[in-house]
Amino acid sequence: MQFISVRQMRQNSAELWKQLREEAEIILTSNGKPIAVMAGVDEKNVEKFIAAFRKAKAAIAMEEMHQTSIKAGADTDEYGRNRGGGGEG
Repeated sequence: MQFISVRQMRQNSAELWKQLREEAEIILTSNGKPIAVMAGVDEKNVEKFIAAFRKAKAAIAMEEMHQTSIKAGADTDEYGRNRGGGGEG
């Protein structure tokens, strides 16, 4: 996985498109922080790629909500027992 800055992308866009064909993905950064993931696709795999990407984003969102509920003490079963693990309940 390669990281490139927005500045590098602007200065070397032709090289970037070439690299996207060769690399699995490239992480775009701004001020040293990741802001986007770029991945090479073609007409054969674009729909599958988008579906997989959306599924992964949904899984991340669900995990974040679950962790938030655990921290808030709201992660209990129908009997009020903690589901967060750790042997409680």
